[in-house]
Amino acid sequence: MDERFIGYVDAADPVGFYRIVVTQSDRERIVGKRVGARASKVRKLSEHGQQAGAGELRTLIELALLTWDEDWFRELTERARTADAEPGKSGSNGMPVNRISSIL
Repeated sequence: MDERFIGYVDAADPVGFYRIVVTQSDRERIVGKRVGARASKVRKLSEHGQQAGAGELRTLIELALLTWDEDWFRELTERARTADAEPGKSGSNGMPVNRISSIL
């Protein structure tokens, strides 16, 4: 019986077998555990991180911290800083920036 879960690849061997750390599953007892899966049964999720919103970006940063992935953490925090610096996103208090009054 195949079951569906979401996780990240912890290790891969040359014969096409992955060791995956489960982050989401209907079976709560396997969340956080490592499971094995054949490469033919594993499917990569879409690259939604490239256009992630602020909430999704924070979640991805947390995942990078949990997995001790320093490079990914730095990439995500830089992307978050860039998104925060974009005009019209939000002010320091979280309210939208009024760009019209700054022109007048």
